[in-house]
Order: sequence, then structure tokens, then C-alpha cells
Amino acid sequence: MSIAARDPRLEEIAALLEGVKWNGKGFTASCPAHADTDPSLSVNPGDKVDVVYHCHAGCTQDEVLTAVQDLKRGATDKPVTVEALAEMKGLSVEFLESLGLNNNAGTVIVPYRLADGKRAPRHRRRLALKASGKGSAWTGPKGGLIVPYGLDRLQGEGRDFCFLVEGESD
Repeated sequence: MSIAARDPRLEEIAALLEGVKWNGKGFTASCPAHADTDPSLSVNPGDKVDVVYHCHAGCTQDEVLTAVQDLKRGATDKPVTVEALAEMKGLSVEFLESLGLNNNAGTVIVPYRLADGKRAPRHRRRLALKASGKGSAWTGPKGGLIVPYGLDRLQGEGRDFCFLVEGESD
């Protein structure tokens, strides 16, 4: 299919996502609603709605739509990357990556971990470099457990308490 024949509604969405591969009338891409390392999102024109999203990893259409809308709102801002976040915070990229931060469709995923070190069902998606207003959003299953950032390191420090602060970077 030539680029000129692609649906303009899908072109706009494809420009916001990573790992886009066109196929037939639609495309696959990395899902912006979760930390997607293997593109699992199918995007196609719909019959009854403009666009149909299907995440093969289990995100609902509403979760994907919300994440895409967040990306659209942030598209006018500077893209959020681990590199840009590291520069702004005065930290090294290597340090942030060692904590599990990774780039995902113009945002940065900040993983949260359970006390045993396993990844928590919900994590933060940094939508803007400055975390004011709509700077970040919870991503993952609705009603999923929200845990304090760094919970997995609490026992390793030999402490039975933690400090609660405003955000991940504090």
C-alpha cells in the first residue's frame, strides 16, 4: 500500500507511536498503555468508530485510547526521553536505566516493583519532562495495586520504614 493511500486518521496516530509497521489497512506498534518491548498493539480503521485499538498484551481499548490521547496532548512539547530526563535531573542515563526507566512512544516508563522485586502491575508513564499537571499518569490494569516507589529496596536496606515523597524523582 502506498503512503498516499493510508488512512489520515491512522497516519496521525502512527506518528505518535514507536515500532510502527504498516500492514494492509492498519499497522502494529508498541502499545503506549504499558511498557511494551515487543509491539503488541494493532490499530485499524473501524466501521462504527474512527479507529479500533487492540492490545494483544491485554490493555483495554479505553486504556489505549487514553494513552494515545495523552500522547496527542504532549505532542507539542519536547519528547520525553530517558536522556532528556537525566539531563534535566542532573543524573546519568546509565543510573536511570539501571532503575528500569525506558523510552516508550515519546514517554518514559518508570517501573514500580513489589517487595519481592517483581514488577508491580501498575507503573508510571512520564508524559512531560516537568511533572506538573498532566506530567505523568498511572498505567496498567485498572484497580491494580499501587505500591511505593523503591519498595523492593526497603528490605535490602535493613529498614522497616520508608519515606513517602511526592514523586519518583524525589
